[in-house]
Amino acid sequence: MNGLLDFHPKTTAGIGGGTLGILIVWLLGLAHVTVDPVVAGALATAIGGFFAWLAPIIKAEVPAAK
Repeated sequence: MNGLLDFHPKTTAGIGGGTLGILIVWLLGLAHVTVDPVVAGALATAIGGFFAWLAPIIKAEVPAAK
């Protein structure tokens, strides 16, 4: 880690995916679709976990420079 904002790719992907899940729940709310809070939390967690799992597969992890 070189700095305060130098996050691991899995951490960044998990946060981004969770944010996407929350955005999807918000958009469903705008479309007048009622989403149970437990389902909303599960959706955000599942999308965040999927993105974190996907991070090394799409070559997002770059080895540290020596």
